[in-house]
Amino acid sequence: MFKIGIISDEVSSSLVEAVKWAIENEVSNFELRTVDGPYIHLITLEQAKAAAHILKQNGITVNCLASSFGKCNLFDANEVKQQFNNLEALVERAKIFETPVIRAFAGWRYRDIPASWPGIKDFFSKALEILPDGYGAGRRK
Repeated sequence: MFKIGIISDEVSSSLVEAVKWAIENEVSNFELRTVDGPYIHLITLEQAKAAAHILKQNGITVNCLASSFGKCNLFDANEVKQQFNNLEALVERAKIFETPVIRAFAGWRYRDIPASWPGIKDFFSKALEILPDGYGAGRRK
Protein backbone atom coordinates (compact mmCIF):
# COMPACT_ATOMS: atom_id res chain seq x y z
CA MET A 1 0.00 0.00 0.00
CA PHE A 2 1.24 3.48 -0.73
CA LYS A 3 0.40 6.82 0.82
CA ILE A 4 -1.18 9.53 -1.28
CA GLY A 5 0.77 12.75 -1.05
CA ILE A 6 0.87 16.30 -2.33
CA ILE A 7 3.21 19.24 -2.51
CA SER A 8 1.46 21.13 0.25
CA ASP A 9 1.75 24.64 -1.14
CA GLU A 10 -0.04 23.58 -4.31
CA VAL A 11 -3.13 23.29 -2.12
CA SER A 12 -2.49 26.39 0.00
CA SER A 13 0.43 28.57 1.03
CA SER A 14 -0.95 28.21 4.57
CA LEU A 15 0.24 25.02 6.23
CA VAL A 16 -2.86 24.87 8.44
CA GLU A 17 -5.15 25.20 5.40
CA ALA A 18 -3.17 22.53 3.52
CA VAL A 19 -3.50 20.21 6.54
CA LYS A 20 -7.27 20.81 6.68
CA TRP A 21 -7.54 20.02 2.97
CA ALA A 22 -5.40 16.91 3.39
CA ILE A 23 -7.57 15.59 6.21
CA GLU A 24 -10.76 16.22 4.22
CA ASN A 25 -9.27 14.41 1.21
CA GLU A 26 -7.55 11.55 3.08
CA VAL A 27 -4.04 12.67 2.14
CA SER A 28 -1.41 11.67 4.68
CA ASN A 29 1.88 12.63 3.07
CA PHE A 30 3.38 16.00 2.20
CA GLU A 31 6.28 17.25 0.16
CA LEU A 32 7.19 20.59 1.70
CA ARG A 33 8.46 23.34 -0.57
CA THR A 34 7.26 26.25 1.54
CA VAL A 35 5.75 26.78 4.97
CA ASP A 36 3.37 29.73 5.23
CA GLY A 37 5.18 31.53 2.40
CA PRO A 38 8.95 31.20 2.75
CA TYR A 39 10.85 28.40 1.04
CA ILE A 40 11.66 25.49 3.32
CA HIS A 41 15.37 26.35 3.67
CA LEU A 42 14.46 29.91 4.77
CA ILE A 43 12.11 29.09 7.63
CA THR A 44 13.61 29.26 11.10
CA LEU A 45 14.26 26.11 13.09
CA GLU A 46 11.49 27.21 15.47
CA GLN A 47 9.06 27.53 12.55
CA ALA A 48 10.13 24.09 11.33
CA LYS A 49 9.53 22.56 14.76
CA ALA A 50 6.10 24.19 15.01
CA ALA A 51 5.17 22.98 11.51
CA ALA A 52 6.42 19.46 12.25
CA HIS A 53 4.28 19.42 15.40
CA ILE A 54 1.17 20.44 13.43
CA LEU A 55 1.80 17.74 10.86
CA LYS A 56 2.49 15.04 13.42
CA GLN A 57 -0.63 15.99 15.41
CA ASN A 58 -2.67 15.46 12.27
CA GLY A 59 -1.06 12.21 11.16
CA ILE A 60 0.74 13.71 8.17
CA THR A 61 4.25 12.61 7.33
CA VAL A 62 6.80 14.44 5.20
CA ASN A 63 8.27 12.26 2.47
CA CYS A 64 10.47 14.95 0.94
CA LEU A 65 11.65 18.52 1.23
CA ALA A 66 10.82 19.88 -2.22
CA SER A 67 13.85 22.13 -2.31
CA SER A 68 15.38 24.09 -5.16
CA PHE A 69 18.86 22.76 -4.34
CA GLY A 70 20.92 22.68 -7.53
CA LYS A 71 18.55 24.92 -9.47
CA CYS A 72 21.37 27.21 -10.53
CA ASN A 73 24.33 27.61 -12.83
CA LEU A 74 26.65 24.96 -11.42
CA PHE A 75 29.61 26.71 -13.03
CA ASP A 76 29.08 30.00 -11.16
CA ALA A 77 31.06 29.89 -7.89
CA ASN A 78 28.77 32.35 -6.08
CA GLU A 79 25.61 30.46 -7.01
CA VAL A 80 27.18 27.15 -5.99
CA LYS A 81 28.31 28.56 -2.63
CA GLN A 82 24.75 29.71 -1.93
CA GLN A 83 23.40 26.29 -2.88
CA PHE A 84 25.67 24.58 -0.36
CA ASN A 85 24.60 27.06 2.34
CA ASN A 86 21.02 26.17 1.46
CA LEU A 87 21.82 22.45 1.65
CA GLU A 88 23.12 22.77 5.20
CA ALA A 89 19.89 24.54 6.17
CA LEU A 90 17.86 21.87 4.39
CA VAL A 91 19.56 19.05 6.28
CA GLU A 92 18.72 20.72 9.61
CA ARG A 93 15.09 21.02 8.57
CA ALA A 94 14.92 17.49 7.11
CA LYS A 95 15.92 16.13 10.51
CA ILE A 96 13.10 18.08 12.16
CA PHE A 97 10.57 16.79 9.63
CA GLU A 98 12.02 13.27 9.93
CA THR A 99 12.65 12.81 6.22
CA PRO A 100 15.94 11.74 4.63
CA VAL A 101 14.85 12.97 1.19
CA ILE A 102 15.75 16.40 -0.15
CA ARG A 103 14.78 17.08 -3.76
CA ALA A 104 17.65 18.30 -5.94
CA PHE A 105 18.16 19.59 -9.46
CA ALA A 106 21.14 19.00 -11.73
CA GLY A 107 21.62 22.65 -12.59
CA TRP A 108 20.19 24.30 -15.66
CA ARG A 109 20.75 26.00 -18.99
CA TYR A 110 23.72 24.00 -20.20
CA ARG A 111 24.79 24.66 -23.76
CA ASP A 112 26.76 21.44 -24.02
CA ILE A 113 25.24 18.80 -21.76
CA PRO A 114 27.85 16.05 -22.36
CA ALA A 115 30.66 18.50 -21.55
CA SER A 116 28.79 19.52 -18.37
CA TRP A 117 28.59 16.01 -16.83
CA PRO A 118 31.94 16.24 -14.97
CA GLY A 119 30.87 19.52 -13.33
CA ILE A 120 27.48 18.08 -12.41
CA LYS A 121 29.15 15.00 -10.92
CA ASP A 122 31.54 17.21 -8.93
CA PHE A 123 28.64 19.29 -7.59
CA PHE A 124 26.78 16.24 -6.33
CA SER A 125 29.93 14.61 -4.96
CA LYS A 126 30.42 17.70 -2.80
CA ALA A 127 26.76 17.58 -1.78
CA LEU A 128 27.12 13.97 -0.65
CA GLU A 129 30.03 15.01 1.58
CA ILE A 130 27.69 17.40 3.41
CA LEU A 131 24.80 14.95 3.80
CA PRO A 132 24.73 12.81 6.94
CA ASP A 133 24.50 9.03 6.72
CA GLY A 134 21.05 7.95 5.59
CA TYR A 135 20.65 10.85 3.14
CA GLY A 136 21.27 10.67 -0.60
CA ALA A 137 19.41 8.07 -2.65
CA GLY A 138 21.71 5.53 -4.23
CA ARG A 139 24.64 6.75 -2.16
CA ARG A 140 27.79 4.72 -2.60
CA LYS A 141 30.71 4.51 -0.19
